[in-house]
Amino acid sequence: MTTPPNVGEHRYLDRAAEAALLGVHPDSVTRYRNRHPDYPPAVTCPCCGAEVRDRAAVEAWKTSRPGRGAGGGRPKTKETP
Repeated sequence: MTTPPNVGEHRYLDRAAEAALLGVHPDSVTRYRNRHPDYPPAVTCPCCGAEVRDRAAVEAWKTSRPGRGAGGGRPKTKETP
């Protein structure tokens, strides 16, 4: 797995770093946090007290996602002969 730019190997990720790791826009990270109960919970960074996510937890969540086209969305219509 390649590391996205500006993420590095930091243990804690802010919203922008989460987005880079997941390959999405930062607004998508906010939606993930609100819509997915299994999204990793926030932790308090010991150095600055900011709300961050643990990198290993975000990576594990990313690998557990079903991927594009897996369920959901509008059902395909059936053609009638």
